[in-house]
Amino acid sequence: MTMNIFGGLVLAALAAGVATQIWLAARQARYVNRHAGAVPAAFSDKIGLDAHQKAARYTVAKTRLGVFGVGLSAVLLLLWTFGGGLEFLDNVWRRAGWNDVYTGAALMISFMLIGLVAELPTSLYATFVIEEQFGFNKMTGTLF
Repeated sequence: MTMNIFGGLVLAALAAGVATQIWLAARQARYVNRHAGAVPAAFSDKIGLDAHQKAARYTVAKTRLGVFGVGLSAVLLLLWTFGGGLEFLDNVWRRAGWNDVYTGAALMISFMLIGLVAELPTSLYATFVIEEQFGFNKMTGTLF
């Protein structure tokens, strides 16, 4: 596969964006962990140390899941673009023989549905593992 200058710039921008988001998430997690041992003075009369530490652990867990989500999104983007996923999906719908409007609509709807399905495991994990672990989840699988 040959890479043109535009493709190289897109990959560089994606890499820089992912690296920045991961760095910021790591920085946030370190800050939260470093300050989890004491409730800030402005809130000390309203929030107990246990609740503060629970909130800190929850924040770090959600931040880590967010890092996974950033990586997943980057991989999906690469598969859709450089991996030929959009072209493949377009060709699938073009074989239906519809006009351009219906083909384009089918392409966009299927693209969105595939994205939702691809991100479903992350959403399930957030709801039924992280939220459950911290006692925030009141949702059942059926309701989800």
